[in-house]
Amino acid sequence: MLNVFNTSMALIALIQVVYFVREGHCEEAEAMRLEADAMRLAADPNEDVAGFFDMEMGKDRSLKPFYYHGGYLSIYEGRNEKLKRYYVTPLTEINAESAKCFEPGIDIRHKVRFDIAIWRSDVADEAVKALASPPLNLEVHKELVHPLPILKIRLSTHGLSPAYEPDTVWKSNLNQRQLHTFSIYAADKEACERMVSEIKGDPVGFASLIQIEIAMSAEKRASREISITGENIGSAKMFAQLQNMDQTNGERLMTSSDLNNFAQEIVSSVVASDITTGAYVEKPDELNFARLLERQLSSGTINARELSADQWKSVFWQEEFIRPDHYTKYLNRAMTYDKGTNKFSFDNETESEARKHVASDLKKDSSSTNAWSAKAKASFLGFGGSASGGSSNTNTDSSHDKNEFDVDDKGRITMSLDQLNKFLSKRDLQVEWSGDVFVTKSLDLHRVNTAELRYKSTIATQQVQVQIVPITVKLDATVASSTGELGTVGQDHVKILIDQAKS
Repeated sequence: MLNVFNTSMALIALIQVVYFVREGHCEEAEAMRLEADAMRLAADPNEDVAGFFDMEMGKDRSLKPFYYHGGYLSIYEGRNEKLKRYYVTPLTEINAESAKCFEPGIDIRHKVRFDIAIWRSDVADEAVKALASPPLNLEVHKELVHPLPILKIRLSTHGLSPAYEPDTVWKSNLNQRQLHTFSIYAADKEACERMVSEIKGDPVGFASLIQIEIAMSAEKRASREISITGENIGSAKMFAQLQNMDQTNGERLMTSSDLNNFAQEIVSSVVASDITTGAYVEKPDELNFARLLERQLSSGTINARELSADQWKSVFWQEEFIRPDHYTKYLNRAMTYDKGTNKFSFDNETESEARKHVASDLKKDSSSTNAWSAKAKASFLGFGGSASGGSSNTNTDSSHDKNEFDVDDKGRITMSLDQLNKFLSKRDLQVEWSGDVFVTKSLDLHRVNTAELRYKSTIATQQVQVQIVPITVKLDATVASSTGELGTVGQDHVKILIDQAKS
């Protein structure tokens, strides 16, 4: 309930900031902003440690390392000045005496289970002593020392015999447990008992074979302004396709789905190049940016039924053969309609002649007309597969659909209007039967001026939230030791974190 209260109060404070800024009271606004930040950090402890483990960090940001049971742990200072908290890297201590072999039960295999300590209260005591020693000389209460928040944790191994297999499922650590139990599956009872014996007899040797993988709560967000320029547009693969169309003028006509794909390709490319490694822009922000870009790319719409034969040459379609103007001609030549039975029919000869006629038109209209023929050749009516908007199609469903229609002994295929509509709808082909002939469906096409877009300095700009992903690292297991002789001596977890972040 406290977190909910703090979050609500932080929201109220931010609203007050907006009010003070609008009224010109900048000092009051800054004071309220600082208070809102403090409340936000209090509401979410993970924000207090955000930034400790940036994916691109190159130095140790800890206040001080200290020696504990045969290894080194490090202390970090929280960001929230009011909370004044300190955080310590987690333990990875194996409790050798906890190792035990379990017979198959719910699990169908033998398994070895053992405990690993992540935190103890005396770690906070040692951290307090380290903070009080030179050069820091800080007086800190034990209650202010916490383990670094871990989102999840799992076991990792290397060099194990093939007789053993670790359980590598991530375990949630949202409740910040001080101890976790891990399992390693064994091939049989003998292997299971042998591992238990080795863990208890040589815990240091066993520790050298395992690591504890943790996902730290170290994510952070930042607002970032991203702009789309004409250069970005020009480098898109889809733009090259638009440019290579035979029409010499710069205007191209695109379906809504193709325009959306075009915008998303551009946004994804720009985000990938502008946002640094280890960060990402959440999908909703990308989609919103793409929608904004769509509006900037389109200079208006025109209905496909209003297009002249010359305007159709400016329509972008991935496969020219199924472009609605060509496809209606094809269907009108290939299909015979019987008003009495309200059925359509065709045979191989008429279908072949229809394809040849469309091929002739394509050769007149385009210099790249061979692409459609391989896919249309010998297929049922030439329109196998999907053809949504301008999307590519395949012939995977043709033979299946053909079997649903009536075929006489001469090979002539007959289908009802419902069957034909179902067939065309399944592939989202943009044609329909008017009652007399096949016509293009009513379809709005967007005007896109490629000539103008390429040379614009800025086409669209938007603020996006950039999120740094939580860092995942592996820590070597240790064995509790007051002298260090039995432990992993000199083990510095912070150095491991930094080295892994660099790699």
